[in-house]
Amino acid sequence: MSFVTIKFDGGGLYTNEKGKFNLSEIKGKSIELSILGYRTKHLMLSAIKDTISLSLKATPLDEVIVSDKSKWNKTVIKPPKKARNFGADVLFPKNELLLVLFPDTLYEKSYIEDLTFNFVRKTGSKDYKQALQGIEAVIRVNLYQVDEEMPSDQVYASEPIKISSFLKDETILDLSNEFITIPKHGIFIGLEMIGYYDQVFNEVSDQGYIRPMLTEKDYEGFTAKTYLRYPLNQDKKMILIGDLLKKGGMYKGNFDRNLSIGLTLSKTSD
Repeated sequence: MSFVTIKFDGGGLYTNEKGKFNLSEIKGKSIELSILGYRTKHLMLSAIKDTISLSLKATPLDEVIVSDKSKWNKTVIKPPKKARNFGADVLFPKNELLLVLFPDTLYEKSYIEDLTFNFVRKTGSKDYKQALQGIEAVIRVNLYQVDEEMPSDQVYASEPIKISSFLKDETILDLSNEFITIPKHGIFIGLEMIGYYDQVFNEVSDQGYIRPMLTEKDYEGFTAKTYLRYPLNQDKKMILIGDLLKKGGMYKGNFDRNLSIGLTLSKTSD
C-alpha cells in the first residue's frame, strides 16, 4: 500500500509508492501504521517479518437523501488571488497545510462537489532543473471534522497526487460522489506533503519545494484560518501561517495568509 503513515517515538515516515519502507530509519522499539479506511496497527519491531497486513475498517456514514442534482443550487467559489508577497515556501516533506473554513448560514450544509488547488512555478537555473528531472512531489488532500476549532476525525483522503516543482499547476479534485458537507462548525481541508520521489520510488530529501498558492484575501461566505502542522511528530504543535512568516522575518506588514483554494458547492433548494 502506497504512502501509509508510520509513526514512532519522536518522528515518522511513509511507505513508498510500492508500499516499502526501511526499518533502519525507525527509532525506538515499536511503530504505529495508519491510513484512512484501515484499522490502525501497532507493532513491535521485533515482531516484523517481511510483510505487514492491515485490516479494512468499516466507516459508518450519515444518512444521505439523493435527489436530482441538476435541480440543486450550485455555487463556484474561485481561488482568492495570491498575495504579492505571500511566502509560499511553507510546505515541506512530512508537513501539512490545514485550511479551516467556517461557513455563514448561506453555505451551511452545502455539499463539496470539487476542490481546486493552485501551485506556483518555482524558478531555477537550467542545471538545477536538469538535476531534478524525474523527481516529483507527492501530496495528499485530507478532510477533517472540526472539534473546538481543531481537526478531529478524518472523513476523506485522496489518492496520492504528483506535482512538479517547475510547473505552474492546477489540481482539481472531484468529490461529487463523496457527499461531504460543510457543517455549521466548519471543515478542515489539509494539503499533506508526503515527500519527493524519483522514478524508481526512492524518496529524495530536500530537492526543491512545491509552492501552494497562499492568499491575503478573504473567502466570500466563510471565515478562514490556515495552520501548518506536523502529522508525524505529535510533539510539535500547529502554528498559524501568519505567525510562522512573522517568526521567519520574511516580509513586513500584514502576515495573515490562507491557503488559496477554489470550491464548487451544491445545496438543495429546500
